[in-house]
Amino acid sequence: MPKFSFDVLPSNAEATIKEAFEYLKAKDRRAVIAIDEFQQIAEYPEKGVEALLRGQIQLLPGVRFVFAGSHKHMMEEMFVSPNRPFYQSTQILSLHTIPCDSYAAFARRFFDRAGLPFDSAVFEEVYRRFDGITWYVQAVMNRIWGAGDGLSNVAQVDAAVKSLVEDQSDVYHDLMRSQSEGSRKMLRAIARAGVVRQPSAGKFVASAGFKAASSAAFAMKDLRSRDLVYETDSGWVVYDRLFGVWLREN
Repeated sequence: MPKFSFDVLPSNAEATIKEAFEYLKAKDRRAVIAIDEFQQIAEYPEKGVEALLRGQIQLLPGVRFVFAGSHKHMMEEMFVSPNRPFYQSTQILSLHTIPCDSYAAFARRFFDRAGLPFDSAVFEEVYRRFDGITWYVQAVMNRIWGAGDGLSNVAQVDAAVKSLVEDQSDVYHDLMRSQSEGSRKMLRAIARAGVVRQPSAGKFVASAGFKAASSAAFAMKDLRSRDLVYETDSGWVVYDRLFGVWLREN
């Protein structure tokens, strides 16, 4: 099946979208278009990009679209808010985490082929620390694999996580410097707790160092709007789990 790709640049979004869709119209054939990190179009400086894209899509009945995004609340706003162009235009599908036993069996095959030890209990520790989120599990396992000693103890996990955090240390320092005092307080408090079910609760607000609940609420709103924290089934967490580790250690 023929494939092509294109990048929609914020500085030239309208022209890029029109060119891409003109190409598809000219081909007049069935196609599937997958757009990754789709929520980013909402942040483009050009106004009306969502409406433009929706209008162009309606002119291509033979093309099927897949919109993927990692920022859940932004994607939900785009597709379930009545005042947005893509309202009720798609079937929503949430991708859940891979079950731990299936993930462990997948990882074990690579270690077995290389004749390296693989301890399922240690893998479960990696999975648990990062709630089974593939990006983090894959990153940690990649560091462990690269060391060439197999997976046999939790110390290897600690070393891999430390290495990943150190790689991003300068980025995290700059990110914290760019926050308001209130946002820094809230980030550190959520990172220390790991998971916070009720960030507006008086006890948590006080432990975070806020004198007023309104200040804590403002900081929380700011962090949510920039996807630095997000809500899981268990409560609120720091979005970047490695950033959370860095916050707890600094």
